[in-house]
Amino acid sequence: MQKMAIESLLLSARRLAGFAFHNSLIMTLRLNKADEYSILIETHEHLFPCSVSHFLISAVESGIGSKLHTCFAPSAQRRHCMPFVTLCSGSSTLSCATVPLQLPKNNIVYGECSKLTTYPVGTVLFYPPSVVPARSSCTPWFIVYKPCPASLLGGAVPIGRVTVCSKVGEKPNFGPMHVGKRAKK
Repeated sequence: MQKMAIESLLLSARRLAGFAFHNSLIMTLRLNKADEYSILIETHEHLFPCSVSHFLISAVESGIGSKLHTCFAPSAQRRHCMPFVTLCSGSSTLSCATVPLQLPKNNIVYGECSKLTTYPVGTVLFYPPSVVPARSSCTPWFIVYKPCPASLLGGAVPIGRVTVCSKVGEKPNFGPMHVGKRAKK
């Protein structure tokens, strides 16, 4: 089943062959009505190629939302105490769930997983919800802002790291030092 998922992802990636990814992605996030931030995410495609490709394809096709949500939390945890933020739909018609939502414990789509027990600040995580990247912006993703036990985000895969964050309107430094190919580690 995972082999079929990978083949399907490669077909989706071929549709976007003209769009060049350079190991990074710039996105704008809305944390509330007044605060918008631009971030640079350096991706880890050398570690998790399928999950990173799925995330990038979804971002290009508006399948990744940029609005803060508070409904993703393990049931034993309080939503406002989470060491990560959840970003999801940019639509004002999709509100947060009334009960806490959890991710599956494993990534069953591509079988990619991290050996980390704690995610460091700046880690970007993603759980591919389906074999084919979504075209609607209801796919959740996560940014760690305090050290985060990996168990809180189940099968989410650390697809990258925020390396630059700037409030919209301020001049961010997305210069050549931050954008472009980097050496694989």
